[in-house]
Amino acid sequence: DIGAPHVPGTPFHFLPERVAAEVEVLGFPLKRLFAEMGDERFWRAHGEDALVEAGRRFWSRAGRDSEFRISGFKVGLPPAEANAHGTLRPDGAGWVVGEFRVRITGLDEYLAALPKSESPAAIMAVALLKGLGRPVAGKDGRVAYAYDIDLSPGGLISVNGMPLDLPAE
Repeated sequence: DIGAPHVPGTPFHFLPERVAAEVEVLGFPLKRLFAEMGDERFWRAHGEDALVEAGRRFWSRAGRDSEFRISGFKVGLPPAEANAHGTLRPDGAGWVVGEFRVRITGLDEYLAALPKSESPAAIMAVALLKGLGRPVAGKDGRVAYAYDIDLSPGGLISVNGMPLDLPAE
């Protein structure tokens, strides 16, 4: 659970006020991976690509029975809040497969609150996020947006059944 104080009157930022998650890591060789990544030679050898290489090693060394479960994931970016849960697994061919269920409340209010001086690209990104969502009734009566995200073998990603046609490379 990571929180940041809200300071009224500060310029708009895309930084959340609060992030919380519950994560279970099953069947991954974490001790060996952390030992490798704790070695200064690893970071010197991979330079700017060290984090990408660490992620590649994480997934490539996991067995087919390994899982990375995320539950209770919450991001508070007032007036919006996102909640998610899902599971990631290696598919044995170097890809990550899994599914996430995300629900965002307050997205309409968040979009309306963006200052007109904010970057047009940032506003378009939030509008695109809204457009990908499926409107559903929120618990508080406000509209929420649901996202069923599926990561399929070969790097194919779909949101609410719509393929994004962006295979990972």
